[in-house]
Amino acid sequence: MTETTKKSSGMYLSVRWLLLISFSAMFTLVIAGIFYWFYDFSTKRTLEQISEDLTQTVQMAALNIDTDELLALYEEGQPNEAGLAWENAIFNGGDLEAVRAQYGQPQPNGFSDDPRYQKLMDWLETVHGIEPRAWPYIWVNDTANQQAVYVADLSARYNPEKSTLFLEWFEDPDPYTQLTLSTNESGKLTSYEDPWGEWYSAWLPLTDSQGQIIGVVGIDFEAGEIRQVQASIRNTILMAFAFTYFIIFLAIFWISGRITSPIISLTRAADAIGEGNYDLDIRNLFAGSIHNEVDTLARVFNVMLEKVRERVVKLQQQVTNLRIEIDEAKRKQQVEDIASSDFFRDLQTKASNFRKKDSDKTAKEEGGT
Repeated sequence: MTETTKKSSGMYLSVRWLLLISFSAMFTLVIAGIFYWFYDFSTKRTLEQISEDLTQTVQMAALNIDTDELLALYEEGQPNEAGLAWENAIFNGGDLEAVRAQYGQPQPNGFSDDPRYQKLMDWLETVHGIEPRAWPYIWVNDTANQQAVYVADLSARYNPEKSTLFLEWFEDPDPYTQLTLSTNESGKLTSYEDPWGEWYSAWLPLTDSQGQIIGVVGIDFEAGEIRQVQASIRNTILMAFAFTYFIIFLAIFWISGRITSPIISLTRAADAIGEGNYDLDIRNLFAGSIHNEVDTLARVFNVMLEKVRERVVKLQQQVTNLRIEIDEAKRKQQVEDIASSDFFRDLQTKASNFRKKDSDKTAKEEGGT
């Protein structure tokens, strides 16, 4: 085999690695597409479930709110010491650190000792107990001043610093006339940020006995907790797909080895034949009970090998016979050359004369006797 035959231009890439790369790339695209679809589906389903939970929770929270009592609390209620201390620290420049030290821990009574306030807070506590993600609050609309005034916020019992104060007001409240969720322009549930954190929220208007909207009950779900759930879902999906991808990769590696093993054996056999070794036995490559194109190729290759082997044996025999014939012809030619030489003819003449003299001498001796 010449050097040109042994080496070819371009990068060598085995069939096994070609199969491995091709199928791996294909399965990578498929798995990536499935992962994206599944993650998008699970995310949408999670947001839909959050929307349902928010809706059901805010509707439940509104069931046990006495709006007449709520309005009376708004008009007559007074903050307690904790409420006044936080109001002074936040709005009047009081000593915030001192207030944190004294009233920063959870306040069982919240920011008012009014029994109506406590009754309202107990109900919001019940809502939170049913749905632990829910942080309910209530405000009353002050339409005359285009304001809304917070009356109750359950956070006051758990984290006073993150809670709205009793009778804290804010301007230009959204005119909620029906159940509303925090959504984007396309209507998809989305989170938003305020000074206390990031939230998914729902709001439901409260009406008095005459059907007039007098305020709003709101429910907040902390977005961080929901993001943790989403991250957990994403990580679980990633691990599942990574494991699946690993198994598929091993399967492809094994299958590609099974497919290319006979081809590799045929390639090695071809290299051996190219080097002049014809005493090969490749019948094991097509000895199985199940046959395919590679078996057919191996069978044809074996037939070719046997024919080549027979032809080589015949050629070797012909070469041997030809050498014998050539040697015999050379010997004859050498004899003819010797016989036709002057030296051989002279030697023949001398031998003839010698035999003649010897014959004459013998005849004389016999005659004298």
